[in-house]
Amino acid sequence: SRGLGDVYKRQDHHIEENETPENKNYKIKSLFLDSISYNYENKVVLQNLSLNLDIGNNLILTGPTGSGKSTLLDIISGLIKPSLGSIYLNKHTKVNFENNFFLRKKISYSSQNIEIFDDNIYNNITLNFEKENSKEEIAKDIKFIKIIKLSFVENLLHQKNLSYTEKFYEKGQNLSGGEKQRIGIARALYHDSDIMLFDKSTSAVDSLLEEKIIKNIINISTNKILIICSHNLNLTKFFKNHLNLENNKNSIDI
Repeated sequence: SRGLGDVYKRQDHHIEENETPENKNYKIKSLFLDSISYNYENKVVLQNLSLNLDIGNNLILTGPTGSGKSTLLDIISGLIKPSLGSIYLNKHTKVNFENNFFLRKKISYSSQNIEIFDDNIYNNITLNFEKENSKEEIAKDIKFIKIIKLSFVENLLHQKNLSYTEKFYEKGQNLSGGEKQRIGIARALYHDSDIMLFDKSTSAVDSLLEEKIIKNIINISTNKILIICSHNLNLTKFFKNHLNLENNKNSIDI
């Protein structure tokens, strides 16, 4: 049988110079997973999964532990290679899993376990460790100020009476899991990538705050491809599309 990927591969398409992935202005407007399968130690984790997402769409992945939610995000982000299947960007660019550095630069990925660096909140979010910025300089970064509000990191700073320039120590040992996750979400949003992936990244946040953060992520990602995986079925009401991976055999064309 012929999948959507075969149709894409057969299309006649004139590729403009700025449509090549190596071009810095290349923008990912669609993501197509064609018959993706993944096996681990003789266990089928994902089987023949096809997924087609265009810019402006969002998707929540649900399913029990071990159903392949995190694995699917790892494949999309290029962290692991599928056992079978292909990924296409903008309908005609096939991802080379052996050389996917350009793809990783186009993706923001926030997981449930966030590394906190022994540095201030600004550098932990922007990942810019080359310069010591003053409070006044940081306050002029409009995007940073917006992101810490949307991710409720600003509330965290107020609760702990921390300034923008005060440093965390011992990898944020005094932060709870949910507080670290809020910083991880801010980090992903700040880097403003074409594809936004969130892997159970609010699992340690209380439910009321979790819903507020998820709605903010959706609202700020209207010109992105957004995929979130979660065990919380109550979050599905906020998303245009929902894919349950419980059966490991699914396809969705959006």
